[in-house]
Amino acid sequence: MAGSWLLSLTVALCSLSPVTAVMYDPSVRFGGFSSGVRPKSRLAAPVSIEPLVIGLLPGDFSALEREFYSISNPTQVTYGQYLAQEQADHLSRPADGALDAVHNWIGEFGSAGTFLPTSNLYKVQMKVKHVERLLRTEIHHYEMKETEGIPAWKRRRLMRAASTVAVPEHLESVVSFLSVNTHPLGLRALGAASSQVAEMNGNGGTLAQVRQTYGIPDDLVVTNDGNTQCVPSFYDESYDPSDLVTFFKQYLPGETPPQIIDKGSRVNYPERASTEASLDVQYITGVGRNATTFVWTMNGSNPYSSEDEPFVEFAQDVLALEDPPLVVSISYSDDEEHIFDVSPGYARTLDTLLIKMGLRGITVLIAGGDDGVTGLRTEFEKVPVEDMCKQSGPQWPSSSPYITTVGATMLLTRKREDEPHAPNSLAFKRNYPIS
Repeated sequence: MAGSWLLSLTVALCSLSPVTAVMYDPSVRFGGFSSGVRPKSRLAAPVSIEPLVIGLLPGDFSALEREFYSISNPTQVTYGQYLAQEQADHLSRPADGALDAVHNWIGEFGSAGTFLPTSNLYKVQMKVKHVERLLRTEIHHYEMKETEGIPAWKRRRLMRAASTVAVPEHLESVVSFLSVNTHPLGLRALGAASSQVAEMNGNGGTLAQVRQTYGIPDDLVVTNDGNTQCVPSFYDESYDPSDLVTFFKQYLPGETPPQIIDKGSRVNYPERASTEASLDVQYITGVGRNATTFVWTMNGSNPYSSEDEPFVEFAQDVLALEDPPLVVSISYSDDEEHIFDVSPGYARTLDTLLIKMGLRGITVLIAGGDDGVTGLRTEFEKVPVEDMCKQSGPQWPSSSPYITTVGATMLLTRKREDEPHAPNSLAFKRNYPIS
């Protein structure tokens, strides 16, 4: 049996797109689980039970990608013919026999595992000592030194292998990533990245100014109950519904906020209302007026980097709905180079889910970042000012070719309109082919 499914997989790999070819390179997929050693570490308790997560690659990524472009291209006869959840899951399924091979590898624990066809993630609860034996390594907790004095809900912690993990050779072309961090601690509060003063005498961010700048009719209000939208809330971000009511009273007098549907794996705490979540909820409801709005309050982080968002888990949750929101707006982004250094398999898994969102008829809008063409690289590497623009620094997942990347408009006071300014442009993507 193993020979037949391996043969079919080999045939499928013969015609890979540039993106797919990288996905199937095992040398860049498993390193993140055993790299990036933290300043503090301790051996994980052998008998503690942790979730081992095994990501499985689509059996035919190229076919999945072709279907996405066919449905998304107005010149194609299949344009707009979106798929049901079961159809999208079938198209992204692992290669024949791949799941059985993983079951056999897990052995006696395989019967307790759960496979999620929405995301191709296989999850099984195992004692740490059994995970270590399976992967031929030791599992350590890694924490940042500065956690002393920080509340438990804000502390950063990841579990990683202390050495290179061993994956059977026949599974290297099947498994996209490994992790024991489904929801690791490590929630980073977003601090203000800029000390710039507000422009336009405080009037630049009003809903009226947004409508005027982008040509949105003042009386444009959603009337179709089926029009739904969504924003995620990551890290320890929260919003306060009473703030939203106040926002509407000030900027849309006479109107009331739309129905808000709370989703996700974390509780929203109104008493901890913060900038990012509040801004997202207020402005998406203030522009897409009267549209039912989902707010996904997500726990955890990228399983390989406690500094980054759990994008895969969020996309998986959205796709699991029979009637998902039709517009997903994401204002978060990470450094593309960093993400692909620590977790390329995780990043490619999100690409698959973004394609599936498109196949389901979901429009995904992602912010290109607040740092222009240089991205976050200059901050991470402490690049001198004179060298900042010598190398582009694309942000991710806005660099993914399967979504719509959104830039920004800088509004200036009249006295500053003649000054030279660097535009808030998007950097060229580095881990995707440019067509």
